[in-house]
Amino acid sequence: MNRFADYFSNYVNDDTITYIGNGDISSFTVSRQNRELTVGVSFDSFVDYAVIDNAQNQIAQAMELKKVHLKPRFQKSQFSLDGIERILEYVRHETPAANGFFDGCEAELEDRTLTLCLKKGGKDVLESQKVDRAISNKIYELFDLDLVVNLLEVQTFDIEKAVKKAVEEKRAEEQHKKEEEEKNVNHELWDELPVFKDTLKKIYGKSIGEKPKNIADVSTEDGYITVWGDVLKTEVRETKRGTSKIFDFDISDYTSSITVKMFDDKRVIDPLVDKINEAGTLVISGGYQFDTFSNQYVLRPYAIASIKKAEKTDDEPEKRIELHMHTSLSEMDAISSPTALVKQAIKWGHEAVAITDHGVVQALPEAYAASGKGSKIKLILGMEGYLVDDEKYLNENEGGNSTFTFPITGVPCEMEVIGDTTAMSTPHEIEYTLVFLIVRRAEDIADRAVRVFIDGDEAVLRLAVYIVVAEGREQKAH
Repeated sequence: MNRFADYFSNYVNDDTITYIGNGDISSFTVSRQNRELTVGVSFDSFVDYAVIDNAQNQIAQAMELKKVHLKPRFQKSQFSLDGIERILEYVRHETPAANGFFDGCEAELEDRTLTLCLKKGGKDVLESQKVDRAISNKIYELFDLDLVVNLLEVQTFDIEKAVKKAVEEKRAEEQHKKEEEEKNVNHELWDELPVFKDTLKKIYGKSIGEKPKNIADVSTEDGYITVWGDVLKTEVRETKRGTSKIFDFDISDYTSSITVKMFDDKRVIDPLVDKINEAGTLVISGGYQFDTFSNQYVLRPYAIASIKKAEKTDDEPEKRIELHMHTSLSEMDAISSPTALVKQAIKWGHEAVAITDHGVVQALPEAYAASGKGSKIKLILGMEGYLVDDEKYLNENEGGNSTFTFPITGVPCEMEVIGDTTAMSTPHEIEYTLVFLIVRRAEDIADRAVRVFIDGDEAVLRLAVYIVVAEGREQKAH
């Protein structure tokens, strides 16, 4: 008997030899020309591919060979459906297309047919790469079992969705890495401007050295100007000939805003649009000229550079809590999304934040999701509402129950009177119930809570969507 340990114990570490040292060498082939060694080894028990691969690499390095191939053989009794993922590791190594699809795979064996249940789909991909045949051949090579392999999808694999997810995860990883690196860099502010001068990076035209002026200070008499700003909106139009494009975009430094207009070959415009959208904040030098087409003064850029803006921070030891905040879903009130606002509050270390859009509640599910369903920040679910004295719209039916018609929408609401507080609720199309309180005394607000149900999770609403009615006059409190 030619034990593996007798020949290779000097070339493989002790941990590895423990697993494969008792293997019986059945064949031994050397290729002097290719500097390769192939060894057939029979084992009494199954050995994971990682152990075999580790031994191959150790022997190759110790003997200064280009490649070492260990060909393991196991007894038929060692084939087990419970260990199918361990067996498939041998296939993954030789067939990259198999990677990922067999995670959590379950197997069934009946009449020499091995059915592999794919929980992540991928049947078409695997069969097109003949992975099913590769598995059959590998099982025969390892266990001397001649099986037909059948692939069965438990869940259909959406390759487009998988690729999109992988790209998004990669971008998020790169962005996180970039943010971590930025934490250790001390940038130089451009005098009193909230931008870092040392991050200026040319993306169009010549380099910019002139300090930007406030857009509010720009005059029609200036001619040539340099300004900075965040990109608010972009618009690209193709000319009738189709070879050129008109590119308009608005920027603001929050003293005022300005429209930037370009006309150039589409081979220049197309990549520039992507760079500008990615940059977000720009420094632009160019001519401030009257545009007869739009009937306004616009900035014709000679040079454009991206620049990093200094982020606002909340350095107060005792953080504030915003109780009155509108989102982009509050028409004509705001442009920031619910997600962006909630994430900013989290970034500033705030313990809670309220969403109080004007007369609408569509932002609440998105904001609740951004808060990690309350795990990252306490979300105060609210609305800046418009109600009138409920007594003018109150009706009692024969059963003594009260109903109330919501003055703005005309939606009937069930109403319950509790002492000096009237509570009413109404179902909405999205899956939650919004409850309003009409409170006679302002001090009652602190003693009342409204429960709002979103996606099956319960959150407590305090200090929002309360209407205080005192002396017949309607007053808003949120």
